[in-house]
Amino acid sequence: MAQRPRRAQPSVLDVPDVPVLLVQYTSSPSNVVSFLQALPLALRSPALTGLLDLLTKYHDATSDASYWPTPCLDNDIRQDRLTCMVAAISIFNSICIGDLSLSKRWSASADPTFRLPFCGFVATWAAKVTATDIYYTTQTPEHHDELSRVLSRCTNLKDVRIPGQLDLLEAVTSPAHCVSDLHLTWYAFHETTPSVVAPLQRWLASGHARYLSLDGFDTRPLDTALARALASSPTLSSLRLFASDSVVSSLVAHGATLASLTKLDAFVHSGELTPSLLSLLPLPTMKTLSVSAYATDLSNCLLEMLPHMSSLESLSLGHLELCSTTAIRPSFAAPSTLRTLTLANIEVLETNLNALFLWATNSTHLESVTFESCAWIGSRMPCVIGTVQRCIGAGVRCMRFQDCEMDTRHVSALAEALHGTQARVAFELDLSENPFLIAGAQALLNALATCMNVSIKLPRPLLSSLQDNGLPCIASARAAGVTIDVRGRDVSIGSRTTATAWFGA
Repeated sequence: MAQRPRRAQPSVLDVPDVPVLLVQYTSSPSNVVSFLQALPLALRSPALTGLLDLLTKYHDATSDASYWPTPCLDNDIRQDRLTCMVAAISIFNSICIGDLSLSKRWSASADPTFRLPFCGFVATWAAKVTATDIYYTTQTPEHHDELSRVLSRCTNLKDVRIPGQLDLLEAVTSPAHCVSDLHLTWYAFHETTPSVVAPLQRWLASGHARYLSLDGFDTRPLDTALARALASSPTLSSLRLFASDSVVSSLVAHGATLASLTKLDAFVHSGELTPSLLSLLPLPTMKTLSVSAYATDLSNCLLEMLPHMSSLESLSLGHLELCSTTAIRPSFAAPSTLRTLTLANIEVLETNLNALFLWATNSTHLESVTFESCAWIGSRMPCVIGTVQRCIGAGVRCMRFQDCEMDTRHVSALAEALHGTQARVAFELDLSENPFLIAGAQALLNALATCMNVSIKLPRPLLSSLQDNGLPCIASARAAGVTIDVRGRDVSIGSRTTATAWFGA
């Protein structure tokens, strides 16, 4: 007798909205795709189908992150993908909007006040908009007005990047908004009027402000209104000033400590302002400091500050000098909390470099040290070698020399110093962006044969030579336990390792 077909057992997926909720709380695009492909067709709504098409038909390694979990709606979305984006829009928890799209294929809005389809579409989903990434000004006054009006409706914005236009700034800093991160690129203005400073004052006092970035921002040097707002903000913890020297001047003129700051990133053209700016920082609570100042010697200023920066985790110095012969050598008795140190295109006296690393390696948390575009490295190899050995002894995990013009002779000297190194934690030395030849790599291979827990990244052009197993140095290195690894564009050679090296001593 024929059996009756069995009904499928009910599932939680049959409950309305459950598939959508599961997708919305899955952060990985690949996991979303796997789930939707396994979902029965009957349970796959048009919105879920649109999302699946978006993440499969138009998927590539560089674009999936822009579609999930937060898509960026802008003029770069190709027409064939726009239909899928429109269909799937209800699934996204958050949306970013970028530069204005003039496409007419955005779905119609019920709001007749928007003539541009893109702005009408964004207005419909304004509650989902949490970020903007707008670099360019709009082409016509009409379009500019529509963009400003739609931004005023996006009251859930958190992270805002906009060009230097007053009405856009007004739109995202209203009392109804709760923006925490504000990036302003203001090069278009030659003078910042009080009307431009006013919305910034309001925002800084709102209780929402966390991060402010000012690029090319110009204010009257003697007008301290913005400086007062920055110093008195109860919540601003991170400040970036790039080519905004007049803001720095006003902060210095105001003279108040930036008490709420824990992070400062300053690129200052006028070097004499830098020490005065640094004197306004709350040193004991600073966690991140990045300073660039052309041809400015900060030896005395910096070395005096370091012992008082008891919470500092990241220090980056660029385009400046540490060359004073009269710099004070303070006591570094208290342990440092530093995790990362970057020195980019700086000039430094060896005694000052030693003082800096005496402080840095006093930290039990130091993980990464980077020298970038420091062409003097090769001419000071004894000092550099001593610094590398000091970092290995301190338990640093990664040390990079990027574009430091280290040739075969320099690398061979470093290799000789590395002989017999027994690192207590896994140590990686990145030399991949330097112009040395295979003879330098051979010297490093010979050194690694005597080392423990040390790996070295090499320039990509050396790969073909390293794959020649006929070379005696390759065979002897492999016999001593040295490995040669190729992962993507990275070429690494490594010594023998101990089981505990990856977890610390």
